Formats: sequence, structure tokens, C-alpha cells
Amino acid sequence: MEMNEYLMARMRSLPEKFHIIVDDPEYVNACFWYVPKRLRSMRHNSEREHLLGEVTPIIKQKMMEKGTLMIGYQPQGDIPNFFRNIISNPAVKKADVDFLVSEIDRIGEDL
Repeated sequence: MEMNEYLMARMRSLPEKFHIIVDDPEYVNACFWYVPKRLRSMRHNSEREHLLGEVTPIIKQKMMEKGTLMIGYQPQGDIPNFFRNIISNPAVKKADVDFLVSEIDRIGEDL
């Protein structure tokens, strides 16, 4: 649970890059979108959410192709695809979470 809280704090410190969907997550779930540079100035509305939902699977695909991370994503109701990261391994360290944040940012920034 501690590492999920750390992940949430890291994403909250980068609000232009990460849009948290569930601000107070239950247990070890972190639900969020990554916001690429081209969408950062766009007002948050359903059109922006749709575009973020299109970016999410592209980031996932690039992470899988590179072999760096495997994070699940899914839609829920009217909410388009979003990342749903679960940290349940007690061996996860802050450096691992920092890598997750920087890798998503590196891959997604110019999408």
C-alpha cells in the first residue's frame, strides 16, 4: 500500500502529465490517464477523455514492445480506456515507481 501511495503522490506532483481518475484509491489500485504534450492545454471534457482513452493503449503497446512495463488498462462505464496500475509485490521500491512514471512520460509525451 505504501508504494501505491507513493505512486499517487508522484502523479499528483505532475498534474499536467497525469490525470488521476480515482483520487482516493482503494487498496493498491491507481487509476489514471497519461496526458501527452499536445493535450495538456485542452480543457478537460468528454472529448479530451476520449483522446486520452485512445492514447492509453498506444502507450501500453509501446511498453510491451520494449519490454519495460506491463500495466493494465480498461474502460469503465462512460470512462474511456485508462491505466489501472496495481502494486501488490512487497519487493517494489520507490526507484521502481519512479521508473514507471518516467517511462510512461518518455513513451507518451509526443503521442
